[in-house]
Amino acid sequence: MKPHEFLDDDTRDELAQHVLGTLSPAQSRTLALHVTRCEVCRREIDELHAVVGALGVLGPRREPKPGTWTRVLERIHAKSPAGDAAEGEPSPFHRVLDHVADGALLRSVLVRAGEEPWRSTGVPGIEMRTLHVDRANNRATILARMAPGATYPAHVHAGPEECFVLEGDLWEGDRRMSAGDYERAPEGSRHEVQSTRGGCLLLLVSSLSDRAV
Repeated sequence: MKPHEFLDDDTRDELAQHVLGTLSPAQSRTLALHVTRCEVCRREIDELHAVVGALGVLGPRREPKPGTWTRVLERIHAKSPAGDAAEGEPSPFHRVLDHVADGALLRSVLVRAGEEPWRSTGVPGIEMRTLHVDRANNRATILARMAPGATYPAHVHAGPEECFVLEGDLWEGDRRMSAGDYERAPEGSRHEVQSTRGGCLLLLVSSLSDRAV
């Protein structure tokens, strides 16, 4: 897909679905790659993220009924075209980590603020910053940044995963994690689709072999 000079209605609709996380995984990956080369689409996505964030602030400050968010996500994913699910593939974070150099194991590692770049994961609104990769033990330590409204696909943990919420909110179904909350998920466990309403910053320590489901 070539960079756009202007956006038609169909493209605007696709970008809106991209931001809301309602495209299939394959469609999202294709569009995310295009956006890296298209300034017009990047500006549109930035504006859409701002709108989604504003809607969250303007809405009534009431929690939805139990099960509401889970039902919404189930309906979204039920509409995904058959065959588009990337089941069994590396999860988005780990596709990026495949290309990161192994960290030194016999010396201290100091990563200063701003030293490592934020990298796109290919998932709309989600970036990561690598702190350390230990291939010998199949582990990585990363920062993950999710924009308001972003969603991360379901995945299975090939090893224990530790998650510490530094800022914002992180949801899995009706369960919310807030700044200061910590979770350790054991090997073989599954995280369903995770999302954020106001945006979040996470510190993650996980296996390099997690898989999408």
